[in-house]
Amino acid sequence: MPAKTVAPAATGGSSSAGAGSGSAGDGMEGKYCIVTGANSGIGYEVARGLMQRGAHVVMACRNAAACEAAAERLRAEALPGSCACRRLDLEDHASIRAFAAEQAAELAAAAATPAATPASAGGRAGGCAARRGRIDVLVNNAGVMGVAPAPDGTDRHLTANHFGPYLLTRLLLPHMAAGGGEAEPGARAAAAGAGATAEAAGAAAGGGGGGRVVNVASRAHYAGRLALVTGPPGSERVADDTRHWWWQYARSKLCNVLFTAELQRRYGSGGSGGGGSGGGGGSGGGGNLYGGIIATAVSPGLVDSGIFRYLLPEWAQWLKAPLRPLGLFRTPAQGAEVVIYAASSPDLDRRGGGEAGGGVSPTPKGAPGGGAGAAAPPLFLHDCREMQPSAAARDPRLAADLWRVSAALVGLPDEEDTAP
Repeated sequence: MPAKTVAPAATGGSSSAGAGSGSAGDGMEGKYCIVTGANSGIGYEVARGLMQRGAHVVMACRNAAACEAAAERLRAEALPGSCACRRLDLEDHASIRAFAAEQAAELAAAAATPAATPASAGGRAGGCAARRGRIDVLVNNAGVMGVAPAPDGTDRHLTANHFGPYLLTRLLLPHMAAGGGEAEPGARAAAAGAGATAEAAGAAAGGGGGGRVVNVASRAHYAGRLALVTGPPGSERVADDTRHWWWQYARSKLCNVLFTAELQRRYGSGGSGGGGSGGGGGSGGGGNLYGGIIATAVSPGLVDSGIFRYLLPEWAQWLKAPLRPLGLFRTPAQGAEVVIYAASSPDLDRRGGGEAGGGVSPTPKGAPGGGAGAAAPPLFLHDCREMQPSAAARDPRLAADLWRVSAALVGLPDEEDTAP
């Protein structure tokens, strides 16, 4: 492995505590979180861990029946938080846009009627979170591995693992800004009009920092290769230079890390707020109303989860059994730990903002952070520790080009994010 861990963290990936062990210092009570693919595997354990910490979790899943069954199991545990199910198919852009519009409408309705707990809120924590009118955490967890191309020949790994989460994140960004829906329009506009940063605008309205985006990537990205066609408008595409599912999967995971880096550059505390020039610096952030985001890519390790259904037919699942005692597979709860850490740990708040780090030593745990000179948030985490991603994943030009190509292919502008 060409990278090593460089930063201690609050909990290790092999912790026996499990994903459901909440921490009083996480500050997640009443937070509004969206977790894709939350009906099973890592996503289910992430939802459980966030609910254990008092958050409201929107479980965004393709299979509505499986999602409702999973939600009922979580509710039966009487966890401090709450959950609600919503349908989302990351291979269907219409489904993604409908989900984003539904979230916008529900948040707006809840914020406009603070005395009532909407049915979509799902309970006490859900009502508190929804009334703030903002999304605090988006976990892009759902994905595929080992699948055949779509009937039209397109790579489903890219569609489900990158383009779907890219479109979803872009559409939800206006609801994750510093201050988010909590900001009174007048106070926020006054702060922005005075040339304040998005963080200052949010603080003026009592909103605090921006939300967190956690992209579930993989160490497989080290094997990923990405070639882009960035010609005139209408010709943008990802070069179709491999047909083997493994290389397609690795490429999609490389896209996850590159997307995370560019998202942090544009919309982090020091981000440029959607500047269209490739490889540009993330400085200043003045007038960036979608700033303050903390974006992190994480590797859960080799987890015995539902994603293996794409690799082995049901009758052959027993082949995994001899490998479990060898410790080669993590449980979904163990794999979820790094995701929950990235979604909830106060350590990342102390890291400040700006462009994502690529192996930069972090602010020591417990030390004051933020402001000039603070370490950037980690770009890639494994075992709840910072790991340097591949050289390709740290290429700012490639990250900027991927953003532009992705925007063109999902039908969004490059330079600006607007509510759906």
